[in-house]
Amino acid sequence: MTIRPLIIFILSASLSAQIIREIPVLKPEQEAWLQSDLAETSRLLHQKIREGKPDATLLYNLGYLHHLLGEDGDALNFLQKTIENRPEDPYAYLKIADIYEQSGNVLGALTQVRRISDKNNDNYDVMMTLARLYTRNGQKKEAEKVYLNIIDNNEDEILPRVALAAIYRQSKRYQEAKKLLEENKTIYPEDILLKEKALLYGAMGSVGPAADCLKQMCDQYPGNAEIQQYVDTLKIRYGISYTPKPYQVPRYNYRIDPTEKLDYKVEYGFITLGWLNVRMLPAKTINGRETYPILFYINSNPAFGMIIELHALYEAFIDGETMNTIRSRAYTSGDERYLAREYNFLYDKGIFRAQIIFGDGRFGMLEKPLPSNAQDGVSMLYFARGVVSNKTGGTTTVVIDEQYKFGYIKYLNETEPLEINDKDVEAVKIFARAEFKGVAGMNGDAWGWLSADARCIPLKGKVSIIVGSITLEVDEDPENNVIDGKD
Repeated sequence: MTIRPLIIFILSASLSAQIIREIPVLKPEQEAWLQSDLAETSRLLHQKIREGKPDATLLYNLGYLHHLLGEDGDALNFLQKTIENRPEDPYAYLKIADIYEQSGNVLGALTQVRRISDKNNDNYDVMMTLARLYTRNGQKKEAEKVYLNIIDNNEDEILPRVALAAIYRQSKRYQEAKKLLEENKTIYPEDILLKEKALLYGAMGSVGPAADCLKQMCDQYPGNAEIQQYVDTLKIRYGISYTPKPYQVPRYNYRIDPTEKLDYKVEYGFITLGWLNVRMLPAKTINGRETYPILFYINSNPAFGMIIELHALYEAFIDGETMNTIRSRAYTSGDERYLAREYNFLYDKGIFRAQIIFGDGRFGMLEKPLPSNAQDGVSMLYFARGVVSNKTGGTTTVVIDEQYKFGYIKYLNETEPLEINDKDVEAVKIFARAEFKGVAGMNGDAWGWLSADARCIPLKGKVSIIVGSITLEVDEDPENNVIDGKD
């Protein structure tokens, strides 16, 4: 899903072309999958098999699901049928390779991937799998070549850097490994990056930096039991007794108003490109926390429908105390990358879990350690309101396409009047940034103006692109405009 920060929503709105006003209804098997109900998903998919001739996507999903359930014989059967129905499908081959690799047949897995690699040399998943299998098969020179090519085309991706650095470290090419891990300062220090740095510094005899990486992991992921074991590593390997810093729950003066409705228009110069509407549903308890369900509707000006047709709905459940995301979901249409995704932020276990439905209908999932605080595009807006209410800045983790990015809000300690509905409204100015590269030349820099009262209403946002900037500001036309105190 790409649940993006506020500045991405500004751009997303500029590319939207249809109006959506309600949450889309997914197919039963899709809904079961997003809710991680594997048994029900399996039952519904097999029911579709019995109802008629299955397509390749249905066959793939059954193969994928049976593998997750530990039924690899059935999984291979469905994946082979997928290939019979769609011979060029790289993901069926990748999943077969995954099954072979997990059973210890690395050469068989590598053979499967090489069957599709020439025709899919620009597919990130195919190339990453090929490089990993080359490494496991002892073909490190071949793996290095593939990893370098991936990094050239995906300089902000963390996985190929860490994997190649490990090859260099094992070959005692320490400086090359160090450069890979340190040269891109905008890459978020996820646990896998910090662990590889610790191993590298240890191999180089740099005890202090190695220990600091382990300390950072323990501090950054306080809820994850596996990572907290590095407290013992620090004691045993380096003789350091270390107590992770306790997570301090943020305390904000701002409080979410469950009756609030916000409407914005998105403009490029004098052209209205689209609209963003923010709505709320009744509070809901999730994992013992009272959360606020907040919806972002993104729609474009129909006049531009001939150019690009894209619309989206983002839904997030936000903890009203920390402004952290507890659960989020995105529904989109017209986007080749995905149809829907659900993210679950399990802070008590220190786990981030993503259930994915790609644009072609394929199922996917991901799980990894979760930092102590995290935002998506919806909650980032409320995080900004929280730090502004305290007249301070703040740093957080922003989740973009299942990857972690740096995000921060800088309180500029200045106000200026904005004209809203023919009246001057005093606005507090902020600077915001998330370390990522967006389309249309967007680099992550944005500025925002929020009302100077206790409500901290976002009044205006601006993000720079290659030529000029895109602006989001309060729409004066809708009946439910909070600036006038309505609803």
